[in-house]
Amino acid sequence: MSSLPSTSSSIPRQKEYDVFLSFRGEDTRHNFTDHLYDALRRSGIVTFRDDPKLEAGEEITPGLFKAIQHSWCSVIVFSENYVFSGWCLEELAEIVKQKKENGHKVFPIFYGVDPSDLRKQKGKVEAAFAKHEERYKEDEAKIQRWRNALTEVANIKGWHSNNRHESKVIGDIIKKISKLCQTYPLDHDELMTENVERINGEVQNLNELIGKSSTLKRGLHADDVLKRKREVEELIQQGKFEEGLVVDNPQWIGQVLSTTRLSGEGTKACMEEIWKFLMDDEVGKIGVWGMGGVGKTSIMKLINNQLLHKREKFDIVIWITASKEMSIAKLQKDIASQIKVTFCGNECETRRAGMLLERLSGKSRFVVILDDIWEEVSYEKIGIPEPSTGSKLVLTTRSFDVCRKMSCRAIKVMPLVEKESWKLFSDKVGRDILNVPGVEPIAKDIAKRCAGLPLGVITVASCMKGIDDLSEWRNALKELTEHKQSINGLEDEVFQQLQFSYDRLKDPKLQHCFLSCALYPEDLEIEEEELVRLWIAEGLVEEMDSRQAEFDRGRAIMNRLLNNCLLEVFSET
Repeated sequence: MSSLPSTSSSIPRQKEYDVFLSFRGEDTRHNFTDHLYDALRRSGIVTFRDDPKLEAGEEITPGLFKAIQHSWCSVIVFSENYVFSGWCLEELAEIVKQKKENGHKVFPIFYGVDPSDLRKQKGKVEAAFAKHEERYKEDEAKIQRWRNALTEVANIKGWHSNNRHESKVIGDIIKKISKLCQTYPLDHDELMTENVERINGEVQNLNELIGKSSTLKRGLHADDVLKRKREVEELIQQGKFEEGLVVDNPQWIGQVLSTTRLSGEGTKACMEEIWKFLMDDEVGKIGVWGMGGVGKTSIMKLINNQLLHKREKFDIVIWITASKEMSIAKLQKDIASQIKVTFCGNECETRRAGMLLERLSGKSRFVVILDDIWEEVSYEKIGIPEPSTGSKLVLTTRSFDVCRKMSCRAIKVMPLVEKESWKLFSDKVGRDILNVPGVEPIAKDIAKRCAGLPLGVITVASCMKGIDDLSEWRNALKELTEHKQSINGLEDEVFQQLQFSYDRLKDPKLQHCFLSCALYPEDLEIEEEELVRLWIAEGLVEEMDSRQAEFDRGRAIMNRLLNNCLLEVFSET
């Protein structure tokens, strides 16, 4: 699980770079940092990395200060010898200065180093500063500035490389920064285009001057030619265009979502029908409807991820979680954050809709997926154009009326049949438990009471996994029956099963930890460590002899909630 909330106004306008990379060349230039730089570049994130020839000197160049100032954020790779470099520490101090003065974002990576050593400046860090103090005896202010910057950045939550594959660490970094960079304004590309046009015009003027000049005067223009050549090289480095600058083709936009395996032939047939309509240019709006917990969201998440491989068909795939508390303003901001439209904050609803409409009405073919719609909403008010020329709008809802009112081609997701429910339940519980004398008939009765809802089946089965006491199974059936009798309406079947799973936690501390997750927005991905730290800070984890013991207890609680299917692990598969 992971989280980093993105906002539609987080990135300032017209920054030259998205990312400034700060690292110790001798440690990571030819391994981790090189792999990270390549991944950033391939993800379309404009990244500044210094020239290796520059590092021969110890004094930082003005060009590096300028690069930091002209970057939206810095990614700092703290490695074993980072703090031994005055160059690196001077970069770090400038990064912290920009953070304080201009809102520059900072993302640290702890590559084989302990952040506590950096914070407390002990061990090798202490030895490094002893050398710096010897060298800069007359400049105590410089040393203190470095110390303060190091402490401040080491206190920022970052990524740790210990016991993790580099590819996984780099993948997490790219995902987080890409998520924030989705709000990057369109005129970043426009600025690049203007620079190309400006330099092209100046080169043409130089050609005319040279053509009219004598041999001696042509030599005087050589400096201008070299200057323009350097500017062109810088633009190529920033843009990394393989075949030149192509303005008409929009950048492809989409995000990978966590998924679960589908169960039941009916569910798979439903998914195939949705896909058929997505590929049919005659169908613009699709409504996927059915009971809560029947699998609508699971189906659409799988389809979302499959659409990522249909770049020849769609340019933009947008996933928005609406929920019962949906508002037009929130929908607009969520869409804007994905299609690189920046709101200043003072626009009215109509103005925001116009900005979205303008972006989506271009040559791009889009798919907008609105998950969990509870009532009719106006496409026009949001700023979604009427789907045409291959674009699509897909919504999931519990109500057929919502599909009808929004003029959608309605597709109903049906519950699992009894045989499919039992297979899903028995696979989750395990044959070893079902072989306990007397358990299987009760288990089949419990599975029936889950009403064919995959979420309910998985949740209840997870609660009973590993339980081989027949009396506990009988008691579980009784509890589930009592819950069912206290709840009205088939739509709330899934609530009954979640309530059952929650009650069986029994420990109030476990229940309170689960309820604390309600503080987060629906469908938000939360980092496990962040959630455990919240529980500890709020006193939901009992005080113990050490911080590590408290953290271990928090992880044990996390595992209980995961095993009961009350929380879901993020997966990119």
